[in-house]
Amino acid sequence: MEYVSVPEVTILPDIKLEPRSNSVSVLTPMKPIRVGAYVVDRQTTVIRWRGEPLRLSEEQRQMLHVMLQHAGQIMSCERLASLVRTPAETIDARVSSLRAALEAAGVTWLPRRAEGCGYILWR
Repeated sequence: MEYVSVPEVTILPDIKLEPRSNSVSVLTPMKPIRVGAYVVDRQTTVIRWRGEPLRLSEEQRQMLHVMLQHAGQIMSCERLASLVRTPAETIDARVSSLRAALEAAGVTWLPRRAEGCGYILWR
């Protein structure tokens, strides 16, 4: 077995950092997502319709959030399922549940089925 000799370690000079009394680490707040009359607060995940918070289940909120991020785009059931991390077979039921909750809240801008393609959130 061979041994490797390590050369002597050279000590680097100390570097003195000057403290700055006026520097404060601040995280910039995330801007809300605005789509039509919908507003999504990305910090609290509250979704509002015309200023009123929507009472949605976690699954419904997640589905609507994804659809708002892709508003105006037709999304296949498979793509939607991958984004909300659920089996594609459950997408139809989840979207109809979301639609029912939104209609009950008086929302007029609802997810729609694009026959043979998937779903779209459009006026």
